[in-house]
Amino acid sequence: MTSIEAQKIILDYHKSFKDLRPDCIVQSQSILPYVKGWIRYAHFVYGEELINQNKLSKDIAEILIESYSLIDEYFVEEPEPINEEYRKFISNLKSGLVIDFYMPNPFGNYIQALEYFNFLGERLFKLGKANILKDDKGEDVLLPVYVYKGLYQKALEEKDKNLCIEIVNTRLTRAVHFPGEKSDTESVFIKVK
Repeated sequence: MTSIEAQKIILDYHKSFKDLRPDCIVQSQSILPYVKGWIRYAHFVYGEELINQNKLSKDIAEILIESYSLIDEYFVEEPEPINEEYRKFISNLKSGLVIDFYMPNPFGNYIQALEYFNFLGERLFKLGKANILKDDKGEDVLLPVYVYKGLYQKALEEKDKNLCIEIVNTRLTRAVHFPGEKSDTESVFIKVK
């Protein structure tokens, strides 16, 4: 696979995303233009090429990490059972109840984010440029994955309805922007009373 082919695969993959909330939170992997393994491989080829050409910036690294870590988080074999549970979760939230429900992280799966982050970091370290993967405060670029996970866990444990509603409505600071993504006003699915 060439870097140009890898870039095309990643761009085609990004076109597969749809913001289907509030009815659905995950999509069928059958709509992906390539098998998941091929999409993963394209991320490695493209990331390596950007590093070799000295074109990997912090912003591009964030996009690639998030993109890679969303492959399994948003595209599943059987989406309907998850989407049904999501609709129940939304319905319960609207009536003031907080139930335990694993909602896919809009920043991606943290294990996969770490895997790709480590790949980029190892490559950059060999070139003495690992600091590209740090933000202005010195924090790792994959921090949003962990912050979201922690906030959501806290909201569920404390049965914090307002924080759950804020999380459901959020589309904040995602690096990857999808075709047909809801606007700020369209993305507010649950109004706080």
